Amino acid sequence: MQQFPVVVAGRQRFLDYAYPHEKVFLEWDGYDEHVLNREVFDDDRDRDGELELMGWLGLHFTSRTTATTVVSRVTRALALRAA
Repeated sequence: MQQFPVVVAGRQRFLDYAYPHEKVFLEWDGYDEHVLNREVFDDDRDRDGELELMGWLGLHFTSRTTATTVVSRVTRALALRAA
């Protein structure tokens, strides 16, 4: 699901993509937004830490991540969750 809503530490957030049943989420990290904006960088780290404590597995990708890598990681993550 794209832009999946989830409540994290009492605050509604939206995950770029999520497999809610498996609790796997995918985030595309834009360089400018995450490196040049300290508030966004810190907020995303806090969100991810809370999601991990809630049992979510997060996969992060950038514009340099190949489609093959995305498919491979997502496939392995879903297989891990199914086991």
